[in-house]
Amino acid sequence: MNVFLVIALIAIVLLIGFYFYVKTHPDFADEMMTKQLRKNRSLTRKKDLLGKKITIEREGRDRAKVLVYEPAYEGENRPLIFVLHGGSFFDGSADLLDSFCDRMKDQWESVIVSVDYAKVDEHPLPYAQEELLDIILYFGKHSYDYHVDVHRFAGIGFTAGAYILAGGSAEAKEKGLSLKGLILCDPLLDASIVKLAEFKILVEPVIFVLSGKNPSLDKYREFESKMKEKGTDIEEKVYEAAYPNFIDMSQPEYASLEFQGKEILQSEEQKDLARAFEIHAGGMFRRFFDTSH
Repeated sequence: MNVFLVIALIAIVLLIGFYFYVKTHPDFADEMMTKQLRKNRSLTRKKDLLGKKITIEREGRDRAKVLVYEPAYEGENRPLIFVLHGGSFFDGSADLLDSFCDRMKDQWESVIVSVDYAKVDEHPLPYAQEELLDIILYFGKHSYDYHVDVHRFAGIGFTAGAYILAGGSAEAKEKGLSLKGLILCDPLLDASIVKLAEFKILVEPVIFVLSGKNPSLDKYREFESKMKEKGTDIEEKVYEAAYPNFIDMSQPEYASLEFQGKEILQSEEQKDLARAFEIHAGGMFRRFFDTSH
C-alpha cells in the first residue's frame, strides 16, 4: 500500500477518534480553551516588576493580587488610585501597566494600586467586582500602613477593567467607603451601569475617556444621556485622533506582544496622545481630591 495513503488513513482514524472523544467528554473543549487562555496570559507577565507584589487574604475566596507603587512623596494622607488594566475579561494582566503605574505614581503624586483581577474563565462575574470590593476595603482598613487618606481614593479602568471598576466601587460605596471619582477609558458597558446610576450607588463624578476612532462612540453617548437623566455627574473627554486602547496598548510592555492594530497603537502618534491623557488625568484626579471633603 502507498505510504502516503497509509498516513492519510491514520490521520482520518485519529480525527474520528478525537471527534468522538470531544463528543463524549463535553468539558474537554472548555479545558482546552482555559489552558490556551492561561498560556496567553502568561505571555503578559514581566520578570522584573517595578511595582511591589501584594496578596490580600479573602475569606473563602482566592487571594487577591495587586501591584503597589509608592511615590517619592512620603508625606501622610496621600491619595490612592486604583488602576484596572484593560482586556476583554479573559485576557491581560496588571503587569502590562507596570511602567505606566510607575510613572503615574509621581506624576499623579499618589499611591497606585494596580489590580490583577480574576478572569472570567476561572471565576465568572461578578467575582472580579467582589474581589475589587475586598481590595478597596483592605486599603481602607490599612490606610495608616500606606500613609493614604481614605477620603482621597479614586479609580481608573480600561475597557473590561472599567466595567469591573464601576461595579466594584459601587459595592464599596454601599459598604461605606466611597471613591471620589472614576475615569473610565473606552469602557465595556451594559445596562447595569444605568441601573447603578438609577439606584444612586454609582461612584461620581464619572469621566468617560474615549478614543475618537472608536466605532461605539454613539453607543457611549446613549449611556451618557441615560445616566444624566438619572442625575449622574458625568462628562466625557474625547481624543479625536486616538484609536481604541490607545492609552494602555501604547505602553512599552505591549511592544513584545502580537495583537491586532499593533502597528497603529504602538505608533508615536498614539503614544503622544497617551502622554497627553496622562497629564489631563492628573488634573482630573486633583479635581476629584480637591472636592473630596
